[in-house]
Amino acid sequence: MLRNLKILDCSRVLAGPLCTQTLSSLGARVIKVEPPSGDLTRRWKGSEGGVEAYFGAVNRGKESVLLDLKGTSGRSQLRGLIKECDVVVHNYLPSVASKLGLDYSSCAAVNPKIIHASVSGYGADVNEPGYDIIASAEYGLTSCTGDVAPGVKPGVA
Repeated sequence: MLRNLKILDCSRVLAGPLCTQTLSSLGARVIKVEPPSGDLTRRWKGSEGGVEAYFGAVNRGKESVLLDLKGTSGRSQLRGLIKECDVVVHNYLPSVASKLGLDYSSCAAVNPKIIHASVSGYGADVNEPGYDIIASAEYGLTSCTGDVAPGVKPGVA
């Protein structure tokens, strides 16, 4: 279905990787950018056969490239990838995305036809992280979970 689409995945943890994994399942070619040490979720507990199960669950079907986006060379390579891709997906805070060259204006300067997808818990103009535990706490859910300590992360099921 998306066979001719090329996606640059600069996301981490869950929302962005799951989004791009779905696009990969629909036929898009997805290139995942990871830091030189590899994606953080590769090192989470639960490793099976050298690949953490969580990482594999949301990153299957992708190609990976290691880039140091904090360095000049890595950002130069990133611009090269943006130039040849149709879509860029990231889930960095707006201030971090801007520093790394992943904000819309930086991406569009390299590739005017780029589709820019910024995954955020609070919108593209809010510089706050959006994790499930934060939302649970903000809306009072963590106040009614757990036996021992107040404010326990709700379970999955």
